[in-house]
Amino acid sequence: MVSELTIKKWHFCQTLIQSIILLAVLILELVKQHFSLANKALTSWILILILAILSCLQFTLLKKKQNPHRRLVQFNYYWESFSITLSLQLTLYLIIIILNKYHILTNTFWIALATLYSLIMYIPMAKLALSKIKSTWGRILFPASIMFSLLLSAPDTFTYTKKIADWLIILNTSGFSGGIIFVIIMLIAMHNWGFQVPNWRISKRASKAIIGIILLFIIVKCLFNGFNASESWTSILTSWDFHLAKSITIPIFDSIKAGFAEEWLMRFCVLNLLLRYFKNYHNQILWAVLSDGLIFGLLHSTNFLNQSASATLQQMLGACCAGFVFAAIYLYSDSILISMGYHALYDTAMAITAGSLTMTSPSAFDWQETILLAIIDIIFAYFLISGSRKDTIEYNLRCRKL
Repeated sequence: MVSELTIKKWHFCQTLIQSIILLAVLILELVKQHFSLANKALTSWILILILAILSCLQFTLLKKKQNPHRRLVQFNYYWESFSITLSLQLTLYLIIIILNKYHILTNTFWIALATLYSLIMYIPMAKLALSKIKSTWGRILFPASIMFSLLLSAPDTFTYTKKIADWLIILNTSGFSGGIIFVIIMLIAMHNWGFQVPNWRISKRASKAIIGIILLFIIVKCLFNGFNASESWTSILTSWDFHLAKSITIPIFDSIKAGFAEEWLMRFCVLNLLLRYFKNYHNQILWAVLSDGLIFGLLHSTNFLNQSASATLQQMLGACCAGFVFAAIYLYSDSILISMGYHALYDTAMAITAGSLTMTSPSAFDWQETILLAIIDIIFAYFLISGSRKDTIEYNLRCRKL
């Protein structure tokens, strides 16, 4: 691992460059507009001024002696985690605009370079701010806001112009690069919080028969989610539509991104934190799985922004109960690869037929179907965390010191 001294030097250089660029852009903006008080001009330089101030405040993370238990210091760790996530993306955006305005090299070159650097530029923030948050619930809930910020802001940062290679447009528009950034950030934070890297291989205690049942369940659910076209109970097993949408490249990348980024957040980060929080509870596993699924369902409330309220409520219910299954599968198999694969395939099946992950307003039958599938998910999740399967989970947790 890179030493904290090296990380601090990296943070100092990165923050200094960021502050200089923002202040220089502010001065140029003021000179160009001759201190204009027009609404557009005023908004522009006030925004840059705020970013410059936020950037300068980020030097506080370099203070040598800080009591991590003081409330003000803890508040600063939260604030700087948010501030750096916001300001670095916007600063990178300004740099790209300036370089392309003066036609320095090509758009594709600078966007590719910026994308590569963006994968590592949050490492100082993860090490010096996020990793030092002490509250369990702060550790559980705050990373979610960082993830959504990265997934939503990365496309705007890197695709303001279409004069770039198609693969870069797909990589950034889908939020795929933002997902990779988030995985790197949380890998560092979880390591500093004392958690082991998740396994990719299946636990040696897991029964092959149970793994087979899990895989069969995954296949059936994915086929049903993507290709079942029934509109009534009489055609539930006979109505299927295997036609694909016209444009599926970005939806597929979006689905894969959701699979690895959301599972990294919910199963590696949140579920492990919940297991530690409920460690002394009588039903540790049950409480952790229930809480993980509920949080997963609530996170889908952000979809109120781009789809109807009824569709979002339906999605929240489905996501909550699916979250129980994702958590149970991860705990039993001890392999994050299976839960990631299931999540990605589940979303992909819908994306390649509908052309989008955005849902339409549900009919009465859609609600009935969702409730039935939710009940099936709850039963299957409970099956995986009870009986002899629970013994396997407890063995996996002991290996992970949870």
